[in-house]
Amino acid sequence: MAHAALVVTNLEMGFNQIFSGNTDSATGGFLITTTSTTNTGMVHDNYINGLDVAAAILVTAGSKYGMMNNLYDGDADSSGFVLPAIGVN
Repeated sequence: MAHAALVVTNLEMGFNQIFSGNTDSATGGFLITTTSTTNTGMVHDNYINGLDVAAAILVTAGSKYGMMNNLYDGDADSSGFVLPAIGVN
């Protein structure tokens, strides 16, 4: 989903399975690309397999969405890992 500068509120994006064999996430997120920094909502329980040349990015940094339990795999024959990484408060 690309929503440029539009502000999205109360988003729920979950339970998606995405295979993107021709996409490098260095230029945008696999799930959401935006320039807005005041969004609200939750991005959760998504499974993404994609080509990762530079960095695995699911959602544009600074978008303010909550992220829970999203798994990403950028390598063949391997298991996904939580992305973004599990952090601490």
